[in-house]
Amino acid sequence: MKNILTTSHQPDSRLLHQLRRAERVCLLIACLLAVFILIGWLLPPLQPILPDGWSQMKANTALAVLLCGAAFALERQQPTRGQTIARRICASIVVLLTGAALYEHASGDASGLGTLLATDDESPMPGLMTEQTAVGLLLIGSALLLDSNQKMLPGYLLDFLVSVTFVLLMIMVAGSVYDVTMPVGQSDTIPTAPQTLACFAMLTFVLISRRAPHGIFSPMVSIGIGGQISRILIPSSIAVTYLLILVGLAVATLGGLSMSLSAALTAASIVVILFFSTLLVARRINALESKLRASSLTDELTGLHNFRGLTLIGERLLLDARRGKQSLSMIFIDADGLKEVNDTLGHDAGSRMLVDIATLLRGNFRDIDLIGRVGGDEFAVMVKGDKTDLESMLERFDAAIEEANRPGDKPYRISCSLGVITTAADEKMTLIDLLAHADAKMYENKRQRRSRGASGSASGETTMEKDSPLSDC
Repeated sequence: MKNILTTSHQPDSRLLHQLRRAERVCLLIACLLAVFILIGWLLPPLQPILPDGWSQMKANTALAVLLCGAAFALERQQPTRGQTIARRICASIVVLLTGAALYEHASGDASGLGTLLATDDESPMPGLMTEQTAVGLLLIGSALLLDSNQKMLPGYLLDFLVSVTFVLLMIMVAGSVYDVTMPVGQSDTIPTAPQTLACFAMLTFVLISRRAPHGIFSPMVSIGIGGQISRILIPSSIAVTYLLILVGLAVATLGGLSMSLSAALTAASIVVILFFSTLLVARRINALESKLRASSLTDELTGLHNFRGLTLIGERLLLDARRGKQSLSMIFIDADGLKEVNDTLGHDAGSRMLVDIATLLRGNFRDIDLIGRVGGDEFAVMVKGDKTDLESMLERFDAAIEEANRPGDKPYRISCSLGVITTAADEKMTLIDLLAHADAKMYENKRQRRSRGASGSASGETTMEKDSPLSDC
């Protein structure tokens, strides 16, 4: 069980590969936008041909975005010392630029860094990036000073920086979508330029993606049930929430509804969607849990119960038999000659032989009987009932083996050694005891056959004589 839990928390390597490709696309777009804006500031003759609004993204903002992109590009799984130093230099410059911008907003004094690359004479606040942009890029720059695979205390600090960056992005997106000034994250004096918000969103995506395999966002990239659910629920919940509120505002504006009525309808819509989404998620989790439970109790090759399934269900059957004062028999079956089949015909033939035996067991025992594969070439069947019922089942199984060995396309002959132990209702034996006694009886029957030089049963394929008495405990 520990291995199953460990595996479910491991990141999905295929998803990580897709995220790395998405990261490269986001970094390329963000850096191209920054370079485009930076060229406009550095080459004034080109400004008349640039699209309207390009200058809303300041030169120092474009430089900070470009440096963040360079720092991300320098981040490696096992970076060289030079790459680490270069990445931290880029991040440090970003921290310096954004820190200076925040100082200017707080004090009203010009630091000079905002107009170092371009004068920006037409702006009332020359070269000054918005407060929210400065805070966002400061968070990203600070995170880039740390390694994305950090654990312990630096890892917790990095998780905090990534989380705050994500929260700030959501606030900025909400302010931009609904065209309102938020209590935090939105400047009253300078709005965030759309191109700046786009660059910040792409850098935040890269930041979360880089930290996801190690940090608090790891469930989103894990291979387990939680990862699959979160990858569906989180993006859809964000998109649906923003969309519903936007629709509510539009209805209030165009339909003449009051804001209170529009808010009530929007809230009701969100509750209904979340309610049914939760039900769908719960059904999905239950389905995956059932599939996981079945796979943990089932032998992959034969489809029978594996040893764990046999013991878990067998203990319950044993307890039920005692309560109902019924006898119970354990049949231990060994597939003779499997090693020779593997050595001469290959393991595929040996696997087909085991599947054939499993099919014979399913076809000749009852649905209420418990059938399982104990290990490599060993099977076990738990049967409730008296010896007469058990003997008839064994006769059918013996005849089925004889029929399966008639001339055909099988390159091997099926042969099984059996050991049977029957316990009375008042016997206090565990399932493991029954398996051990039946296993010992099977080997005893096999030794007796070899010592007599006999061929086994009437069909010549099982090593427990039909006329021999069943052993009792």
